[in-house]
Amino acid sequence: GAIEPLEGIRRLNEIGAMRPTFGWPVRTLGHALLVTGLALLLTPTWQGALVAFVLGAFIGLAKLVRSPTLQLVFPVFAAFACALAVFLIAPYIEIGDPIRLLIAPLATFLPGGVLTTGTVELAAGEMVAGASRLVFGLVQLALLTFGIIAAGTVVGVESSRYLSLGVTHAFPWWTAIGGVLLFAVGNYLHFSSPSTTFGWVLLVLFVAYAGQQVGQVLVGATVSGFVGALAMT
Repeated sequence: GAIEPLEGIRRLNEIGAMRPTFGWPVRTLGHALLVTGLALLLTPTWQGALVAFVLGAFIGLAKLVRSPTLQLVFPVFAAFACALAVFLIAPYIEIGDPIRLLIAPLATFLPGGVLTTGTVELAAGEMVAGASRLVFGLVQLALLTFGIIAAGTVVGVESSRYLSLGVTHAFPWWTAIGGVLLFAVGNYLHFSSPSTTFGWVLLVLFVAYAGQQVGQVLVGATVSGFVGALAMT
């Protein structure tokens, strides 16, 4: 199946110009559902899940704007806007830990794939490619961190300000299953995935979640994520 380089470049350009399967309203809703599903796993309150849904819809809509200039500062803008909203409402609405809530709307910015690929490449001796990916991923994390710290500085957040905001109740156990399902549906809609991949993605997510729960029982919460990743792989 060899093809000429020019033909390959032309085909890649055609693929890049293809329109997504779903329109912008569906993709925006997908991002909101993705974020809500993750929030059901991270935040212990319905109010927190609702805030995550609103922030997820906002970020999902903003991500559809195709602007090279905006893309340069978008991680900082997104982190700043979400953190500002969460820090301002945290004293008045029972959302649990604000930092944990911020993970959900900013999850699609996390460069997990880049950092993983860069680490594998460095381990394989591909120093230039691995180092480039690793630096790119670390800069992405630094931009997100800067946006959150900037919002906290504007609001006047102190490190101990939210320690007394305890939550007296938590979600029932079955909400975690709903969270994984919402996360899968949101991924499918937001990224316009082929319909044939949905079942496999859902299977991988449930295997990862089950592995993490088993790891938490056997070895504790600190390395339970590693056990889940191992089971998923």
